[in-house]
Amino acid sequence: MMSGSSAGPDAALLFKKLLPFCLSVALYFIVLIPYENPSLLAALIKCTPIFNLMVFVQNLQPKNTRWSFSTKILMGQLCCCIGDIFLLWNEYFIFGMLAFMVAHLNYIVAFGFKPLRPTVGLVLVAVSAIVVSTLYHGLVGSLLIGVPMYIAIINVMVWRALARITNPWSIAHLGPCIGSVLFAVSDLMIGIDKFVNPIAHSQILIMSSYYAAQLGISLSVLEIT
Repeated sequence: MMSGSSAGPDAALLFKKLLPFCLSVALYFIVLIPYENPSLLAALIKCTPIFNLMVFVQNLQPKNTRWSFSTKILMGQLCCCIGDIFLLWNEYFIFGMLAFMVAHLNYIVAFGFKPLRPTVGLVLVAVSAIVVSTLYHGLVGSLLIGVPMYIAIINVMVWRALARITNPWSIAHLGPCIGSVLFAVSDLMIGIDKFVNPIAHSQILIMSSYYAAQLGISLSVLEIT
């Protein structure tokens, strides 16, 4: 079993399993096809790190399980890949957002609602209200409903990731905690860049926090291996 307190061989094995992800992230930033030039090649390079994380999760999934914790994480990652492709084209932004909503719902189901820790949830309700008020004047059409819904769902995901941490020294608990927050930060930057004011070097900032977020969430499967 790998854990946050493991040393030596386990840490080396974990790094080896994550090496394809690290290399594909490096490739993304080396090539760095601009958002303005969407293509199937750009989609492939963008999605490859998430695909490698899916392989990482799949390899750690307990055998003979039909709907395990790992499966829910895998389904979330698959939906993220679909969303990543849609987001490359501005005209499909709403479909990308819907795909990520489904991804977060899978993560929420995986993380569960025990312990509940409602105080954390209430704090995130306040954060959601601030974010919605910041973005709302830039929204039009279906986004007036879709974006607030998305913000609510991702904040529930963050709440459940934060609430489940019982061992702050365990990578399986700390990873998804940090990852969920980074996911929200990445999406907040997308919202500000798209609906408020352009952010300098937005692609690098958004994608680096996004890949780190997905890595953190993927590390949650170490708890059940």
